[in-house]
Amino acid sequence: MEELRKIVEGSDCVLIGIGREFAYNVLSQEVMKIFSEKKKAEGLEKEAEWLLPFIKSYGCIYDKPEVILKAYDNLYQLIKGKNYFVVTLNEDEQIGKSKLEKEKITAPCGSIYRLQCSCGCEESIIDATTVVEEVISKLKQPEVTISEITKPVCGKCGKELVFNTVEAEKYLESGYMKSWEKYRMWLTGTLNRKVCLLELGVDFKYPSIIRWAFEKVAFINEKAVFVRINGAYPQLTEGLKGKAYSYHKNSVEFFQ
Repeated sequence: MEELRKIVEGSDCVLIGIGREFAYNVLSQEVMKIFSEKKKAEGLEKEAEWLLPFIKSYGCIYDKPEVILKAYDNLYQLIKGKNYFVVTLNEDEQIGKSKLEKEKITAPCGSIYRLQCSCGCEESIIDATTVVEEVISKLKQPEVTISEITKPVCGKCGKELVFNTVEAEKYLESGYMKSWEKYRMWLTGTLNRKVCLLELGVDFKYPSIIRWAFEKVAFINEKAVFVRINGAYPQLTEGLKGKAYSYHKNSVEFFQ
């Protein structure tokens, strides 16, 4: 950490890439118990699975995963006062609960805090909080069966609503494009400046967003220093020899 701190202090700006090691994938045990019991009692299988993303969203909205949030806060302590930007592959929005400034974050894989029309209606993106709360509230009521819970639908065309994430069949990228354009403008300003590229727990899913993109920036910018912290994929390319560091450790654990 002290070595990393020196690298950051010697940089004009810091570009941070957050990967799946920071992802929060825990489903609420309380809600899952209710869901499983009702599903079994009603003899349901696949027809009840539409509720799982809502249960996940509910947990992401209301849970406070201490380990992940502590890692985010320690990351903030490392880079506060610096000119920084964050690109995250995670859709769980836990980063929004940290001290990192929201206007300096882009999440191109979407957000489980937003819903969109499954058919891709333009401008159909809405905040998911109220809808998720209503669905889970009904699920929690002992007298309400899963079969009686109606799927939320688009107010424009009546089609089913799905979460505004890259997993959606017709993913609406407009949900993140404003922050992405801000990121692109920020990145332009790093040319020929001392930039620290800090890549944390990024795997090979969507590598063009962070892994390959960061390597390219580090290769082109002669003043760049690249740092990769990863518990599974810490390898560096030959092209970054002499300007890159690799730490073979889970990035969340690193920041505890």
